Amino acid sequence: MGNPKFATGIKNTIIQFFEQVLKNAFPDFSDLDLKLIKIRNLADYILADIVAEHILAGVEIKINEKVKTVHYKDLVADKNIAFFIDNKETFFDGLPEDKVEYFCDMLIKDESEGGYSKQEKDAIWKYGDIIIKLCEKYKKTP
Repeated sequence: MGNPKFATGIKNTIIQFFEQVLKNAFPDFSDLDLKLIKIRNLADYILADIVAEHILAGVEIKINEKVKTVHYKDLVADKNIAFFIDNKETFFDGLPEDKVEYFCDMLIKDESEGGYSKQEKDAIWKYGDIIIKLCEKYKKTP
């Protein structure tokens, strides 16, 4: 079990990230407030230890019949939008498909095409980076 200070940081950062993504990506999503309340309540029950383990362990993917572990830290550092888009069912499970498609389109498009600005995309990657760093500190600090 890691340091409670980092556990609180992980929880609060994840909540803040989802609140921002949901508010910005789905401004007219009628169940938004309900989803945010569910996320906050769920975060109170999720153990930071489980979140940290999952995020630091990475995800296994199959490439040319070989299973490979891909680490979120590398994906975030490389700003690998394609990986997250290709695996959107995992990352956006439970959200309406049309809203997920809209969000993914906004990530792929340039700002000149109506997509997210560079600043907005950078903010998404920054949240990912912060969450990963908090998880690393949580696991290293007694």
